[in-house]
Amino acid sequence: MRQRLLSSIWKAEARIRGVKLGDRIVFNGRPYLYKFAGSKIVIHDGVCLNSTLRSNPIGCSRPVSLRTMRPGAEIILGKGVGLSSTAICAAVR
Repeated sequence: MRQRLLSSIWKAEARIRGVKLGDRIVFNGRPYLYKFAGSKIVIHDGVCLNSTLRSNPIGCSRPVSLRTMRPGAEIILGKGVGLSSTAICAAVR
């Protein structure tokens, strides 16, 4: 119950930051999401971002980080992608 509430809060935060979210997305732990003005971060249906030690099958304890650095940069996570302790940074398209 607590995890669902936190995941909902983190999804709302992502939307406020301009991240486009599909359906059935799971945030296990708080991901670091930063979208530069004029860039795009899209997370499609069924994506799972594991950002806590307990949620990571490989035992990493770093959050998932998605960050765009310049206008026109894009990060797009397709359907069903799962990330654990991952950093993705985009500077250009």
